[in-house]
Amino acid sequence: VYKRQGINAEYGAFCCSSPFIKQTNPKKMLRSKLLPDILQQSIGPEVKCSMLANREGKLLATSRDDTGNNSPTVAAIISNLWKNFEKAESPLGFLMLECENGRVVAVEVNRLFIIVYGGNNAQFGLLKAKAETLKNYLQGPLGEIKFLDGLGY
Repeated sequence: VYKRQGINAEYGAFCCSSPFIKQTNPKKMLRSKLLPDILQQSIGPEVKCSMLANREGKLLATSRDDTGNNSPTVAAIISNLWKNFEKAESPLGFLMLECENGRVVAVEVNRLFIIVYGGNNAQFGLLKAKAETLKNYLQGPLGEIKFLDGLGY
């Protein structure tokens, strides 16, 4: 749950300031429609999907090729695994998974997950590099989103 003054439910936008922020009075709103376009830049021959998910595993933005729609499942699995590592007091810098249908790399930025999903032949180094690049680009704008503590976000 985002701070009440931080979300505009009617437009689905978050309050913050950044290069892709719409300036409104008196608030600044994240242009959430731009997130899929930013994520789309990581899609390539080996990368099937890029996602931004919250700590509950719910997708905030996704960009993928047209080979399927298992993004919600992947986001929920990443969220669950990340939480389990945190409970075991083993903080993660990133998470790499090899699954039956592909490979996944996830990084955390401001209590959100950037997830990059590739095919079985995708190299983990490439997936990690794309996830880190997205993280570095989005860290400033997403760093300004305020979350309520104690609610699992």
